[in-house]
Amino acid sequence: MSTRSPLFSLYSIFGQRSIFHILTSEAGLKLKSNGEGPHELDIEPSTFRRELCQKLSSHPQYPDPIIDQFLEALQDLLDENPAQFITCLKPLLVNGESRFGIVADSLIRILLGIDFIQSKLLNQLLERLPTFISDSDNDNVESPIPRLILQQLKWLEYTVDPLRLTEKILEMIPITPLDIQREIITNLPEIINDSEQKTVIQALIELMDQNHRLIVPILDALSNFIIQEDYMSKIRETVFDQLESADLEDLPLIVKFLLQTATPEDAFIIIKQIRERIDFRSIGRLQSEANQSKRNQKKKKEQVPESLILDSIKNGIQFHKFIMDSWIKAINDVKVPSSHMIIDVLILLIMHSIPGTKKKVENIFRKKIENGLFTRELLEEAITCHYEGLQEYFNNIISLSESLLRSSQQQATLARAACSLYKSSFIVFETYEQQEVIASLVTHIGSGSNTEADSALSVLSHLVETDLVKICRFTIFVKGILDYLDNLSIDQIRILFDVLSKLICEDANQGGGNSGLLSEFSIVIQKQLSNPSEKYKQIGVIGALALVKILGAKKSSLSDIDQTSNLNNSEKRNPFLDIVKENLTKIERHCVRSMACLSFAFDELAYFISHDLLDEDLVIWINDKLASPFQDYFILDDDDISVYNKEAYHLPRIPSEPWMKIDGELLNIIYPLLCEPYVSTDVRTSLGVKRDWIISSCSMFKLWQACEKAKNKGSLEEVDALLGMGILMYEKQTADHMKSNNYTKLMCETACNALFYAINWFREIVNAFWSQSDIDDTTCKKIIIRLQNINELENLLTELLEITPTFQPFGFGVPTQKSVTKIRAIAAPIDSSQRNIRAGKTARRSAISKGKILSARRIEEQEEEQSKINDPVSQFMCAADLRPLMRELEMEIFGILKYGEFKKPQDDCSDNDDGPKELNEVSDDEIRLKPKEIIYLLEDLNRKLEHKISPSSTNIPFFAKKLKKNEINTKSKGFGLISRQSAFEIVRTVSEKYLPLLLTQFESICNLLDPDNDVLLERNEFNESQKCLELLLEIIHRLVSWSDLKSPDNVQTLIDILNQISSRDDSLIESMDTSIQRDCLQKSITDAFEYLLKFSSKLPTANLAILFHKILCKINEFAPDPNELSIKSGDIARHFVTYQWQDRKQLKPSSIVYLIQQDIHYSIDKIERIKYYTDLVLPSLENNEENVLQENPLFNKDTFQHFYKALSIELIETLREFKMNGTTEEILTQFTSMVYCWQRLVSFIKKNHKRVILSVVLRYGRGFIDLFVKKMLPFMNESFKLHRDVTLIIFKDFQNATRNIQTLCTHVKVAKDTMLAAMVPAVKKSLEIVIFQVKAMLQHNGYPPEAFFMGALKCRDIEGNIVDPNMPVDEDTRDEVNSVLNDDDDDDGDDEDVEKIEEKQDGNEDDDDNETASVTSRSTDKVRKRKGKKKINTLQFEEMEDGSSEKNGGHITEDEVDDVSVAKTNSDDEQDIIDLLDEYNEEKELESYNRKRSEYPADDEDESAAASSSKSTHKRSRMDRNK
Repeated sequence: MSTRSPLFSLYSIFGQRSIFHILTSEAGLKLKSNGEGPHELDIEPSTFRRELCQKLSSHPQYPDPIIDQFLEALQDLLDENPAQFITCLKPLLVNGESRFGIVADSLIRILLGIDFIQSKLLNQLLERLPTFISDSDNDNVESPIPRLILQQLKWLEYTVDPLRLTEKILEMIPITPLDIQREIITNLPEIINDSEQKTVIQALIELMDQNHRLIVPILDALSNFIIQEDYMSKIRETVFDQLESADLEDLPLIVKFLLQTATPEDAFIIIKQIRERIDFRSIGRLQSEANQSKRNQKKKKEQVPESLILDSIKNGIQFHKFIMDSWIKAINDVKVPSSHMIIDVLILLIMHSIPGTKKKVENIFRKKIENGLFTRELLEEAITCHYEGLQEYFNNIISLSESLLRSSQQQATLARAACSLYKSSFIVFETYEQQEVIASLVTHIGSGSNTEADSALSVLSHLVETDLVKICRFTIFVKGILDYLDNLSIDQIRILFDVLSKLICEDANQGGGNSGLLSEFSIVIQKQLSNPSEKYKQIGVIGALALVKILGAKKSSLSDIDQTSNLNNSEKRNPFLDIVKENLTKIERHCVRSMACLSFAFDELAYFISHDLLDEDLVIWINDKLASPFQDYFILDDDDISVYNKEAYHLPRIPSEPWMKIDGELLNIIYPLLCEPYVSTDVRTSLGVKRDWIISSCSMFKLWQACEKAKNKGSLEEVDALLGMGILMYEKQTADHMKSNNYTKLMCETACNALFYAINWFREIVNAFWSQSDIDDTTCKKIIIRLQNINELENLLTELLEITPTFQPFGFGVPTQKSVTKIRAIAAPIDSSQRNIRAGKTARRSAISKGKILSARRIEEQEEEQSKINDPVSQFMCAADLRPLMRELEMEIFGILKYGEFKKPQDDCSDNDDGPKELNEVSDDEIRLKPKEIIYLLEDLNRKLEHKISPSSTNIPFFAKKLKKNEINTKSKGFGLISRQSAFEIVRTVSEKYLPLLLTQFESICNLLDPDNDVLLERNEFNESQKCLELLLEIIHRLVSWSDLKSPDNVQTLIDILNQISSRDDSLIESMDTSIQRDCLQKSITDAFEYLLKFSSKLPTANLAILFHKILCKINEFAPDPNELSIKSGDIARHFVTYQWQDRKQLKPSSIVYLIQQDIHYSIDKIERIKYYTDLVLPSLENNEENVLQENPLFNKDTFQHFYKALSIELIETLREFKMNGTTEEILTQFTSMVYCWQRLVSFIKKNHKRVILSVVLRYGRGFIDLFVKKMLPFMNESFKLHRDVTLIIFKDFQNATRNIQTLCTHVKVAKDTMLAAMVPAVKKSLEIVIFQVKAMLQHNGYPPEAFFMGALKCRDIEGNIVDPNMPVDEDTRDEVNSVLNDDDDDDGDDEDVEKIEEKQDGNEDDDDNETASVTSRSTDKVRKRKGKKKINTLQFEEMEDGSSEKNGGHITEDEVDDVSVAKTNSDDEQDIIDLLDEYNEEKELESYNRKRSEYPADDEDESAAASSSKSTHKRSRMDRNK
């Protein structure tokens, strides 16, 4: 501040105006005092500035001291009060008007436009900035004066001293408050001169290092400067260093600066730094804490820093395409799950919202999830912790979830990931978004895809369990699914009704016991139950029982209730018990005409009770009303039996007889029930039994035993007499006896039905008593006997099925309501004391004697109606075919396998098929399963695993075979229990509980069948052991082949399975301190592989050996490093190939092909192994080399074609997988060997003309030619000059093979084999590609176009003999050729020969089309004769008779050249080689046409016209090209 002059002081003392007031007023300014309003100009601002400048410059004291006095007076004016200062900084009025829409200058800005006062005035203004200090603690300056001052400095028309201005403003930054510092830095680009940018940039970089709080305004300013690359690198390094510690509010602008200043060269580095340094997990945690503190405040999107960060990233991605590519590359480069971050998921969701990138992003998600890189935990965290930033991308989340779920047909990992996205989205988003989630789930449920429906229902069920209140708002959507129940399976309907029942319960609780939803659902149930169709009636049963399950559930508060409370108290505790009982009564009433549905209801209730899902009082009520009548209906004692015998309650000639009684006097009535329609009406009325009861007998028993277990803490001790109880059957007669005595069809079918339901009874008995809480040895022995009884009954049933081919079990296939009572038979209540089975007097007998069973009117069945079948179906050939319709064995029953051990049977051991077992047969202390029972259990377990975890096609072809009228679909039956469990649960159960037992069986059988073992087995014992071993291997193979086992979610399950296998060898158990899952998996795989490897020499048959090898290969596939075990796999395969198997003649062709492929695939040098087969093994058959044939016992005349096919496939696969690693010489050597092997394989067609061989040559020959063009030719093109000799050898062998293929194509046409002829065009096309690719290779290496020409092959037959092309082929010759072609042991083998190599070839045909788009396709199989002879002066491929090189002074002899020939002609014609070929081929075609016209004069003139037109067309096309 300058010292005031004496003249100014004098003016002030005497009240005179200052020089500032005088000069400005004279120039046209009217100053307002005390902030009365804006100052006013009488003239235009530019005129005012000019007038003021003239007055100052014309003043006598100019420049000094008038300038200083003028500025001092201005300072005094500004110091009067802040309002006056602000008025001087605001726009002026011009002629009393405010100029809206036009930038009006303030008084200060007009003064800054005067050159001789600008610098001093700028200094005075900038020096005022540090005087403004904040009164609060947040560094914010309330006064608007600093911003107005900086506003005056922006975009000055002229800066007198830009350097001084820059220095002064940079000098002010450190000494001003933080808020003013930010304003100064932000306005720097608009204040300083462009010439001072370098100085400012350097200063800002230094300032950014000193104060990270200024990084945002600094970056904002720097983004408006032109920055050199070296400065930009320094800026980025500084930003990267402060990125982790930057404030959350500053991150959006920092990210925006980094992405907008990125270049294609450094974009990847910038994005990598952003990924590593921005911790979105911490950001999400901070936002969650902020949300908890402000839960009731509604945040806008702009207030969420995370959303601003994502917007910055999105803008950067949209701004430059290379930014998106760099993001994708950075994400794809991550190969370890732990290295993926939340930002990766967020970035991909952003990209998903950009048009044109949706499919690419979905593919990235799909691959990442399949490979386990995007875990469900990562996806859930990305949604739940960052949902505020993802509000804009919610639709993309739903779209991505839908895409993943639709593409999860063969990949369950994708379905689980999609479910996680749905669950997380519903939990965190608002009501509208939740509605969209529910709507999307409903769409999936009705899509018709089982995978989608199962996944969507699981999500819906999970949401109901976790957040029932929110789901209740969207009940209307869930109810809509009820209209599409036909598209859902029984298991899916069960889940849906469970969800609805929970919604009903919640609705009723909120409505004080009244539920409108309950009324609607009850109407639906009533409608389904009233439907006569069993399908819909079953749906009604599921719905009613779903209400029973939810409304009658056991409450958690039972422990707080007085144990002495009576039924009334229980009803107060659960007010819905009346509704539950009403539903159960409704089910019983509507299902009385459909015993199958009633049986289904009993099974469902038994499941609820066994899993402790129902209230105890409700269980007691169910036991009294529904279950207890079982013993009245089906249990007989001696008195009851005498009544049945007295009344002759059986079919004629087949009286009743007790079977398989272990102890006690009780019997289960089976055969008399089935005879009920065929006895007299009086007898039926007196006894009151119904045949239809037998359909529900096992289900009713299951319900009863579940109630008994619930009452007795899992024990059946009070009713253990049922286990030893026999069955009342028919008098045992053999099938031959029935057939010889002309038993009627009705008698045979009744006997079959009796056996069928007897098996069902024993299967349910085994289920019930093995699943007890405590089992003693006596019970175990009886259970084993019952398993033996099941086998015995199945053998009898199989014999009867041979004479009853059209048998169908009663109650299956034909609806039962047509043949049962119209009105339900009601049993009077019986005191519970009378139901004690041990008492010997059953309630059934009491009911008979007192006549308390009331009969109802019924429809008489005629024998003709029972036997009347419009379309007889021979569906069940043996008892095993009926197992899907039998009662399902529970998973727990396989625990009995611990009693199974294969030992050498003793001589005094009697076969369990000799007769019914008596009690004295279980008196031995030893409890042991026989092989037949083990086989029975293993077959059932294998079928369960096949249904649950084996891959199956979900799409049924439209041409699939439909079921006939009376045929029963058994493929999906018999899995009602395991359908409630997921595949993961089944695998976990089998691997943890039963795999050790299976491996024990495996070890004992292998030791028993070991060839080195001296134990001699009978034929029957050997077959049983072999069958057990086959089933064990199949089960283990199914376990390790489960497709979802490769999923990262199931890695621990895989390790557990492998450890179960490896832990059986004590020598392999070691302490494992590593925590890395990859190392654990590798060690587990190695140990399991080594354990199984010990049994490779103990396998009795080749088929078992192949199955064993598949298990080893599957285990090796899981290994992170499979190379370690691949060599051993190859050694095992080679051992199996060369072993003298006893059953080698029974091997399937696919098995032989598999062994040869595995031998080659796992060899150290695949090409050498193929060469061994082509040079030694295949020719040994013709050369009678006994040593080679003995070394390869599987190879003979019949298996030649299978060896040939396997070698062809593996040769192409070897070429396809060949990696060009190594020197050029090594690669060319490998190429030489591969082409040589292929030439050797093709040459065998001269000696072997079977159709399957010719088919393999055509099919796989084309594949080899295509790979030759795509992999070999480009490499040889580059190395031709330096390795010409080796390349010529390759071409020589390749030419010999193609020559034979050309001959084969002609031979196929001569033989008129339409199947083989269909392959010829594709082969010809591939050969033409080779021709022009070779021509291009020669031109690329400097050879002139004339060095290449084509000639005609000699006309040869398939054996290589030259024939006269003009000689007609007579019919006898053609018949002889066809007979040779048809002389094939496996004529259908080639028809079904569709291999994976074909699929790959078809996928590459588009590339082939592009390569040959400019090539005119012509048939090259016509026999042509070359006119004239050409001399060859340079490198050539000679035509050989025997494939040997035959040179003659560097010239080709007069023999014709092949279709692929390299030569140099003496012709001086410079026309393009294609034109020459066109002319040559046209002449040959015309000659051929004329020759045919002479031979067949009857041809019409249209062919001549067509030939002429074709020729003229070719000429015109050549003329166009020449032009």
